[in-house]
Amino acid sequence: MTTPSTPVPNLRIRFRTRIFGPTIRVGIILALVFEAIGLVAGEQLPLDEWAVMQTGCLITAAMTFGTLSVLCPVGITPRGIRSPDWRYLVREHTWDEIDTVHVVNLLGIRFLAMYQQNCDFGTWVPLFLRDEEGFWRAVEACVGPLHPLRMIERRR
Repeated sequence: MTTPSTPVPNLRIRFRTRIFGPTIRVGIILALVFEAIGLVAGEQLPLDEWAVMQTGCLITAAMTFGTLSVLCPVGITPRGIRSPDWRYLVREHTWDEIDTVHVVNLLGIRFLAMYQQNCDFGTWVPLFLRDEEGFWRAVEACVGPLHPLRMIERRR
């Protein structure tokens, strides 16, 4: 379907996700959700118990994002993008099968939503990468100027 703008036979780059920013956001949101549930149930936590709960939420979020960063890095290869996928631990999406792309912002955490033709669900690739600019340079080296990823890259 599309061809790379320049040959990249040995390109194989891995991008790890950031941990600190998403951990803080998700940890605080989790703690607030638990506090809201407690208020609806008619119980308000004392300050020391709330601090313990907040710390537990932050530790849980840090472990989740840390594990994601180590086990499921985003990768660029000459064939496509390797990324975490809910059906598999990591899946490679070939350049040709990527039909539609959107940037999604979920609670301040950005993802690249990629869809295939005739598929109702897509794959969300984390964009909270340590080197997002390097990610976009690698994508640009692998796909043609009319590829959906190049189009979305120009609008970001």
